[in-house]
Amino acid sequence: MKPIVYILCFLFFLSYTSAKEIFSDVVIESYNQEINGVKLNIIIGEESVSVKYGNIGGILQNDECRELDNIKICVSEFEALKAKITIEEKEGILILTKNVVDDILEKDKAFKIMVVLENSGEASISGVKYEDDPGDLIVDNLDGCDYNNGKIIWEGNLLAGNKHECTYYLKSLTTGDFSINGIVSYNNEIIKKDLEVNIPDELSVNLLLEEDMVYVGKKFNLTIILENNLEKDIKINTFDIKIPDGLRILNSNIKLEDIKYKEKEYNIEILAEKEGNYKLEVVIDYVSNKEVKIIKSKDLSALRWDLDFRIEVNDDKVSLVVENPDEGEDITDIHFETISILKELNLVKDINSLKAGNKEYIFKDVTINNAVNFMLYSLTVKYNYKDINDSSQLKIQFNRDIGEASLIEKKTEENISIQKEPIIEEKKDNYWWIGLITIVFLIVIVILIKKTNLFKNKI
Repeated sequence: MKPIVYILCFLFFLSYTSAKEIFSDVVIESYNQEINGVKLNIIIGEESVSVKYGNIGGILQNDECRELDNIKICVSEFEALKAKITIEEKEGILILTKNVVDDILEKDKAFKIMVVLENSGEASISGVKYEDDPGDLIVDNLDGCDYNNGKIIWEGNLLAGNKHECTYYLKSLTTGDFSINGIVSYNNEIIKKDLEVNIPDELSVNLLLEEDMVYVGKKFNLTIILENNLEKDIKINTFDIKIPDGLRILNSNIKLEDIKYKEKEYNIEILAEKEGNYKLEVVIDYVSNKEVKIIKSKDLSALRWDLDFRIEVNDDKVSLVVENPDEGEDITDIHFETISILKELNLVKDINSLKAGNKEYIFKDVTINNAVNFMLYSLTVKYNYKDINDSSQLKIQFNRDIGEASLIEKKTEENISIQKEPIIEEKKDNYWWIGLITIVFLIVIVILIKKTNLFKNKI
């Protein structure tokens, strides 16, 4: 790929045609008026026409024109005592062409700018003033223009059909984007236009990721593009890829080699092993005119892959749903194992795969009436997805009285608990106080009976 060079070619036209119409009309016998402050006198005879526009004109026949000082007078459609008279003022048209001649731009190396001012109209243009401001670029070797007060200038006239060429050389000591600001003025017209150029790095390094967020256990590709912007080979001394802990390189085609004048692409296959935010860094040392070090980096987030569970209730039937959160890829080699004190929850079929965005039932239509009121049941779901061995511990609360069930807690390895709803403490049937009251009541009865017997004995 060629280096990024903004080669701009500007063509500027005045909004005029090559001739401006002053008068155009059919005249019968005579016409005597002022147009644009100039007296126009027309007399139509039987064999000829007399036209006088200021000091310009004379006797003309049918289909005859006369020109003087950019004024053109024509006679057409002539009949006895009647003719069409057309008077035009010829004008110049300025075309400005400005471009970077060189295809390859380098720092510390002069590149050529060509400016062409051309008059494509029918009349001369006088008092043309052209100016370029090169900014921070160094000016050298001008031809057809001058250098004054940091500006490249040219002043002069352009005859009809003529052009003027100005060439000069610019150089930059650094890489980057630069603007050459240009102005051309004539006939009270001013046109401003800039020419943008880019001086690229000798060696451009670009890092490309398929996506900047991946799931743990998934592989992804890092592409490194080296672009030599010089016309000579670049010798690479060091080519290091710094991959932080939590990521692992699986395959790579990186090797030390000279980079020729072209684009070279390298690919690294990486596995995200742990959750976290990472910075992938490439360090390259190369030798051009001197030794240079380039450090480029790319940010990546690895998210823990997790199944999505939810409870569905239909009348007094409870179902536990698992859904594939990956919208782009099917999940295969996935298995579930459940352990519960409810027999129905242990009768779960193996789910071998989940298509992208689809759902399956771990258990379906378990009757709430089988549950003791307000009891919490724990359920362990074990699954394997690619390189992820994981398990989720779920707590499901059944409320027999109101016919509801909800997933109130979910714990996964390395994960913090996620509260779906406030946990309702297990409610127990409080019968102990009835027994206590009964015992107290019996003790009181016994005491009363004894006191009654003592009272009778005394009598």
